[in-house]
Amino acid sequence: MKCCPEARALESVTRTLHDIPVNSTERRALQFSFASKLVHMVDPRRPVYDQMVEAFYFLPRSYLGHPEKKIANLLRSYQFLADEYDRVLREGLFTPSIDHFRGRFELPPVYTDEKIIDTLIWKFVPFLEKGALRDATVAYRRCVGLTRYPALSEAVLTGRPDHSLI
Repeated sequence: MKCCPEARALESVTRTLHDIPVNSTERRALQFSFASKLVHMVDPRRPVYDQMVEAFYFLPRSYLGHPEKKIANLLRSYQFLADEYDRVLREGLFTPSIDHFRGRFELPPVYTDEKIIDTLIWKFVPFLEKGALRDATVAYRRCVGLTRYPALSEAVLTGRPDHSLI
């Protein structure tokens, strides 16, 4: 992972949480998703890493193996995620969906574009998991696709895909 304050902060929080026993048997758990949420609370421009993000980006799961290896793999995946969010925002790939989202909902200033992307992913992945696929595309009322149509925001947020198309 690139050496930057955010990377060091996430790694530090992850290791600190891992050092805290989670039960009376002194079992330790790797709380990477929770660590990313804590980092996000301090800097809302940092993405949250969880199973939804892993599923959306087809990132490898890092649940097996030595904790050091898992942490290294998760940090690599997180760096990919941070770089991808930067690329998507820089190239304006989600601009129509972000603008539609902001127009539809009253959001506080701390609700960043990165947080909107997180929200869209968290609402989108369950559609994929429930089989809302047809011909390798996701079909929604009034739109098909992910980044080209502002209506995706509304379809994802209302949870109403057009199942007649599936």
